Amino acid sequence: MKNARARPHRLRAVCALACFYLILPVLITVRCRFQHPLPDVSPPALSLALVPDTIGNAAWMQATRVTFTVAARTVVIATPLGVAAAYPHNSKLRVMRRST
Repeated sequence: MKNARARPHRLRAVCALACFYLILPVLITVRCRFQHPLPDVSPPALSLALVPDTIGNAAWMQATRVTFTVAARTVVIATPLGVAAAYPHNSKLRVMRRST
């Protein structure tokens, strides 16, 4: 019986830690936003001057290929998994609608 009573407290503690973990970056951002003086991180002007250097650099092009390859494979894997995960939920909703 003692373990059954302790479970809600553990669940609450885990939920509180998860909420704190999710809210902490917002609090840090708000705190940093109101510090004075604010750092100037914007570029002085927009320019395409670095584009030829990037396209001509083999390391950057390899990194770009790897990025697009990983993105494409993620789409190929995640889309069917997401559809498969959502399908039973949608089927239950249809059954519930028919029964009412």
